[in-house]
Amino acid sequence: MRRLLLILTIALAATLAIVPVAQARLSVTMHAGTHHPKAGTNWPITITARNGSRRVCGSVRYAFLFRGRAVGHRNPGVGSRFCGHFRDPAVIWPRRAIGIPLTFRAVVNTRLGQRNLDYSVKVAR
Repeated sequence: MRRLLLILTIALAATLAIVPVAQARLSVTMHAGTHHPKAGTNWPITITARNGSRRVCGSVRYAFLFRGRAVGHRNPGVGSRFCGHFRDPAVIWPRRAIGIPLTFRAVVNTRLGQRNLDYSVKVAR
């Protein structure tokens, strides 16, 4: 009888510990000026992370994909840590990327999980 009571108590405690995590809903969005950024000029992006109406703190890093495969990685020049709202005013595309269909991926890590935000681009002159 004691063993059954102990097992039920542990199961109940484990269920109660999981409930707050299950209710967390991470919403991460990214906005950029255009899908056709110009090489050598600033291309600003903004990222927001929320759990309902609350800000979520996290970090950001960038990956550049060609046909789904990572061909480059970069950390933001303005610092990667943020709480709720992140802005990078100066993502600069190199001239060698002109005319190549790429995917800009912002990888956002938070305590509630990780999200990949993909944005297709084709760099212009």
